[in-house]
Amino acid sequence: MPHSSAAVQPEEKAMMQDLRKRMTVRQVSDIMGLSEATIVKYSKGNGSVRLSPLNRTQFEVIRDVLAAIRDSKKGLRPTHVMYKANLSHDQLLKYLELLSVNGFIMKDEAGFWHLKRKGRQWLKNYGCLSKALKRRKS
Repeated sequence: MPHSSAAVQPEEKAMMQDLRKRMTVRQVSDIMGLSEATIVKYSKGNGSVRLSPLNRTQFEVIRDVLAAIRDSKKGLRPTHVMYKANLSHDQLLKYLELLSVNGFIMKDEAGFWHLKRKGRQWLKNYGCLSKALKRRKS
């Protein structure tokens, strides 16, 4: 699964904006491959549909943090991880602690975060599982 510093790629964002124009929940669900639960229907009685902000799961946030660190050549400072993974400062601290304690990432003397072997393996496994689930869904 390719890394995205934000949850939604620009082309996906454009598609989502186009879909916001009067479509049924079922149509949006079928086209975007989203569950109907992630789609919020306006209650204005005009039948238009608006996509809700797609909150990431904890696994998706972990993927984004690990991928951001992986994609850097010399490691990342915490602020850069925060921006690339699209997290608040509080969320950043929580996930850096979680990943560090569990051996996925490490911090060097200069304050840069680096991906460890366990983190690379997790990303690889996540990508394989994600691909398998997408194939099964289609």
